[in-house]
Amino acid sequence: MGKTCAFFGHRDEYPDIVKLKEQIKYVIEKENVSKFWCGGYGVFDNCTASLVKQIRKEFNQIELQLILAYLPKDNEKISGIYDSSIYPESLELCPPRFAISKRNQWIIKRCDVVICYINHSYGWGAVQMVQNLEGMGFTVVPFGQGFKDMSPPTKELMKLVLEKKFVHSGHPVLRWMMDNIFIRTDPAGNIKPDKEKSTEKIDGAVATIMALDRAIRCGNDTSESVYDSRWLLFI
Repeated sequence: MGKTCAFFGHRDEYPDIVKLKEQIKYVIEKENVSKFWCGGYGVFDNCTASLVKQIRKEFNQIELQLILAYLPKDNEKISGIYDSSIYPESLELCPPRFAISKRNQWIIKRCDVVICYINHSYGWGAVQMVQNLEGMGFTVVPFGQGFKDMSPPTKELMKLVLEKKFVHSGHPVLRWMMDNIFIRTDPAGNIKPDKEKSTEKIDGAVATIMALDRAIRCGNDTSESVYDSRWLLFI
């Protein structure tokens, strides 16, 4: 029997479709996922469900289920994009204002893999999910998008590039995003990418800066890469 994968993210934000599609394919091929759970509430959930439906043309064994936080009202139909739906019994006596949080807890306790899209600290559902993961013993590292967190790794990346020590193998998408980036400076000399003033997408460049920060903090002073022996891990 295959594993179950759930999605969590900010309700009204569009995820990186290309990256999310890659993640879904990866968990199918490498993590033996055959069932996906979606919340069916908001932009992010609708995007994930649509992507799973697209990918099912290539992997026809996968199943897409809607995990309900509320019972449908009279004459309210569930989208035909889902194969089936589940309404957790534990929600029957739950006050409506707590239903989504309780539904998310139910999902976390029962799924095998979670794909997350969280890029800020507001938005109750996604943040609550992070708190639940921490309560289960996982390490969740906060990383803000302000000068405080972004400036040190941005300066280090610029230094590595100028010294020709940054290896990117000529990746076309990353090169394109680096060309798009606009760097903002505050009065104290701190710097960070400015998404609003950048000419096009810069998500890959920002992700590179964040990854570099984690490498610096973890003291990776060798030439080895963890990805020499494995690919991404999913919780």
